[in-house]
Amino acid sequence: MLRKLKKRLINWLLKDVVIDELKVRRIIDLGNTGYFNMLKFTGKTSDPSLQSGLVWFRSDQQYLKISPDGSLVKNIFPADWNDIINKPSLWQVVKEIEVDTDQGYIDITGLDINTDWFYIIIADLYYAGTSHYHIYVEGDYTNSNYLSITVRTNEVYKEPLIAEYGGSNSTFCFIIVDRPSMGGIFHYASIYVTERAITYSDVILGMSLYAYTNITTIRIASTDSSGIGAGSRIVVFKLR
Repeated sequence: MLRKLKKRLINWLLKDVVIDELKVRRIIDLGNTGYFNMLKFTGKTSDPSLQSGLVWFRSDQQYLKISPDGSLVKNIFPADWNDIINKPSLWQVVKEIEVDTDQGYIDITGLDINTDWFYIIIADLYYAGTSHYHIYVEGDYTNSNYLSITVRTNEVYKEPLIAEYGGSNSTFCFIIVDRPSMGGIFHYASIYVTERAITYSDVILGMSLYAYTNITTIRIASTDSSGIGAGSRIVVFKLR
């Protein structure tokens, strides 16, 4: 009886009361008749002085935030993808590159294949001339340090070929990049289609002749100094 009276008194005293800051030492589970039906956070437009366990709402960003240790800031809702526990593995965009002026090559930096496991690169390359396209890793631009083979013609090249013919309209490449944890040799597979008077398409499998401890940079290059023309697009995805 006394407990029920105490609860009613607290509910009556706290009704419609706005609390700027609430520190809770202990929460007792009272089933469906707890003290609070809801919590309302006053919106903030900047982060407060951080304290361990502090929760606040950034109305300008539409984020509910928490500082778990008084120094880091985490988003409770919507949560950052990397903070979600037991999330499924989905391909995530790492880089999006749109070429404004004709280029001979495009460097993709800030990678870490040891963490990400695999990369998928989708490249739509525009060029009016004729060009071969290559893929290099870790600043090794020596063609003889790579091998590639075309599935359609079974030709072997001492170069990291990803598309055999370019020109007229566009070359579309779908490239899978791998560095096996055992051995560390760079592997790739490229499926490409080139729009010309006669359409060329093929699958190319390639590898490096030397091992790498990691892959942090990838270069997509043309044999022509302007072979990656304005309007070309490159998107890089990682697995995890």
